[in-house]
Amino acid sequence: MRRTRDGDMLDEFLQHLRAGNAARLTCAAYRRDLAAFFAARGGEPRNPADLAAIGRDDVRAHMASMVRARMSPRSVARRLAALRRFFRHEVELGRLERDPTLGLRPPRAPRPLPKFVDQGGMLRLLDLPDLGTPRGRRQRAILELLYGTGMRLAELVGLDRDDVSPESETVRVLGKGGKERILPLTGIVRRTLDDYLGRTPVPEPGPDGRLPLFVGPSGRRLSPRSVQRLVADAIRRAAAASQASPHVLRHTFATHLLDAGADLRAVQELLGHSRLSTTQVYTHVSMERARQAYARAHPRA
Repeated sequence: MRRTRDGDMLDEFLQHLRAGNAARLTCAAYRRDLAAFFAARGGEPRNPADLAAIGRDDVRAHMASMVRARMSPRSVARRLAALRRFFRHEVELGRLERDPTLGLRPPRAPRPLPKFVDQGGMLRLLDLPDLGTPRGRRQRAILELLYGTGMRLAELVGLDRDDVSPESETVRVLGKGGKERILPLTGIVRRTLDDYLGRTPVPEPGPDGRLPLFVGPSGRRLSPRSVQRLVADAIRRAAAASQASPHVLRHTFATHLLDAGADLRAVQELLGHSRLSTTQVYTHVSMERARQAYARAHPRA
């Protein structure tokens, strides 16, 4: 059995997550979720005996209390996932004989269909920036990249100039968990990015020596919040959508590809999804649109 100092089990687990390249926000969420569970039991476990005293009924009672508090099924599932990962870690270390979360399932949540912009709305959205100004060219390049590649907000703001390869017409992005993937730059997306790079001064290197692809007025890397505001304003102006965020353009990218007959596995790779089931939600979007078209147009509807 691996020994540990009293009271540092939770900290050691979080260090294990960070060593495995878990995202900072993931670690923070796990800490909150685990702290909530142990607070209800009088405090964090300080030794293996404290862990052994926790049984399946304790975890089940914790889940029931969250349901009574009207917590969403997704939040309950996330907290159970945090507990499951923590207890599995302790079993692997030999400090616990049996995982008390085994056999427990979170409440099933209806999966909402992703929001997206239709093709007409996207054409209006991409025409909004004024290409006669440096700011407009930057805005157009950002919108084209988000819609043309499906990359995440964090991936976009983390791009450096040398991540773009004009020769191979690709862009390299660093996704969740530090996973790298190469995305194609073709057609209008490539030409827009070429125009932006060709007419934008090279910024000063950051403290890390990197050259950001997108910078703000200060010359520093553009912040996620700045991109969120830009995209939200464009979506509301062009599509009058209730949900307006960079992720809507990611959903739009996937939905439009599948509507045009793209292979589901190919879309999965482009999005950087680890599981095909995550990508399959977009097939439901396409099917729902087909049902609506049928209901509007077919004489037997």
